[in-house]
Amino acid sequence: MKEERGWKVKENEVKKEREIKETKVKKEREIKETKVKNADYYRGRNDYVRRDRISEEDRILLDQFLESVDLGEIIVERGPHQLTGRHMCELLFDEMLSAEHIDLYLNLLCSESIMTQHGHEIDYLDSPAQQELMSRPRMDVERMSDAKFDRLLNDFTIFGTMAFDKLNTANIFSKTFVMIPINSSEHWFLLVLNPIDKCIYHWNSIDYSPNFPGIADYVASFYSKVVERRSGLQIQSEAKWVHGCRQQDGNLDCGLFVCMWAYCHAVNSEEIWFKAKTCDIKILRPKLAAIFLRHRGVEVEAKYEIDLALL
Repeated sequence: MKEERGWKVKENEVKKEREIKETKVKKEREIKETKVKNADYYRGRNDYVRRDRISEEDRILLDQFLESVDLGEIIVERGPHQLTGRHMCELLFDEMLSAEHIDLYLNLLCSESIMTQHGHEIDYLDSPAQQELMSRPRMDVERMSDAKFDRLLNDFTIFGTMAFDKLNTANIFSKTFVMIPINSSEHWFLLVLNPIDKCIYHWNSIDYSPNFPGIADYVASFYSKVVERRSGLQIQSEAKWVHGCRQQDGNLDCGLFVCMWAYCHAVNSEEIWFKAKTCDIKILRPKLAAIFLRHRGVEVEAKYEIDLALL
């Protein structure tokens, strides 16, 4: 009886701590959403996150951008994604990252220069494909007939089609990792498909929500079936949670963790993984912004050597 009572007390403490963290995050979002942010709100400011801790070269680049900021300017464009001046300001001034931030950085990580430097090739699936999947009624895809599943895939938009094409025989066997960013309830986390291990890993900077494992398992089961139908490769249908990965502290930096973990997989060295455990996560904001600015005006087809390092 005492053990049962003690277990219930502990359960209530965990629940209370979770509610406190969730309330804190909600309040931070509400405060940020109440502010009217136009170009004048950002123009000429030099108080963006971690300005005093970045290199002089990055500081000059970012200061110059803010001196004449145009919120509608397209900074980087890759396929259907456009990163604008507004996205840049949101990144610099401690707001939640959007699909444009994450998908575009992952797109840059898949460049030929990364493969040449580190000897392995990675890929990613655009986050709108995952959003489209989660917006549909849940399906038991594991029990679905192959014919019905194939018809289902044909019913997706261009984002889904692009994602599925990356998982066919010609592509999947040449990849070391495939990044699958997911946004659920305004929280970003990352699934990483590993064709060698034949499983999908779940990286999450919040481990106290009971919802994320279920969402991760559902997306993993869907993509494991896509891989099987498109390439014949058998992938474990449940996502494997990466226990002990670094946690965020009740703020809006979940998207930064996704970018950081994607970069770590792209480099995949002991040194980089160690840095990821100890780095100042906030400094990734100006670093990421500087990377985007250095890609301004660079053509997709052009061969460029721009440093993509976050750590």
